[in-house]
Amino acid sequence: MLVTKRSGEKEEFDIAKIVKSCMAAGVDYSDALKIANGVKNTIEDEETTAEIRAEVYKLLLKDDPEAAKRYIRHKKNKSSF
Repeated sequence: MLVTKRSGEKEEFDIAKIVKSCMAAGVDYSDALKIANGVKNTIEDEETTAEIRAEVYKLLLKDDPEAAKRYIRHKKNKSSF
């Protein structure tokens, strides 16, 4: 499955990137993997990274609202460099 990056470049979907981002927001590995698999099962080919990020946020919000806030802060801080 391909993902469309902000630059327009396409790359293969990598579940490990979602797990890593969730864990950076303080989510433990098993919950991060659960979120990542949930995202993988709901996205379609060539969705944008922004759409994927929104889906991660939505799933985190259901399970752990505080982690969802940390995830958004982490993604904003990361993209500001």
